Amino acid sequence: MKKLLLVLSLFLFPLIVEAQNDTLIVRPTFEVFYSQKKKQPLKLTYNVIPTVCKADRKGLDFFEEKGVITSTDADYVNNDWDKGHLAPAASFCGSKPDISSTFSYLNCALQHYKLNRGPWKDLEAKEREWCNIQPLVVTIEVVYDVKPNVLPSGADIPDGFTKKVKFTRTGEVKTFYFPNTECSGPFTNYQK
Repeated sequence: MKKLLLVLSLFLFPLIVEAQNDTLIVRPTFEVFYSQKKKQPLKLTYNVIPTVCKADRKGLDFFEEKGVITSTDADYVNNDWDKGHLAPAASFCGSKPDISSTFSYLNCALQHYKLNRGPWKDLEAKEREWCNIQPLVVTIEVVYDVKPNVLPSGADIPDGFTKKVKFTRTGEVKTFYFPNTECSGPFTNYQK
């Protein structure tokens, strides 16, 4: 029995150490499971409801969170990576505090600029259309290779993003997988 416990502890110890660097954080506009080691989100969830826009993103820039090791501006300089919102700012334009909260680095992933400005952006716009029919719960799982590429600044580069859009009244779930590359074409090409 002692041998079994020793063997199990050897396998579980790395998981416990990794878990100490991962943090569940709840904000008014999203909930994120964040890896301080990767300096990137692991999983993020947000709700989409019809919103009358009263605030815009003018003058807003991403900010670091006190007490959490996140990516910074340095991770996005002179490379192909955009500061990709996971919970989109445009879905939270009902108030200045809500739209501002989406500019936290907790809600930001290293996302290839062609993905971020292409099919990812188009799916976010479609979510805002769908929510007029019924509210949505969107969950994004950030996918990493076993040995991900790491920027000189220390942030891990995601390999892709799985986005699940749940329609709250019908229970229907639409699942999309986007590789973190030069994606193009309609977002429907990435539906599973």
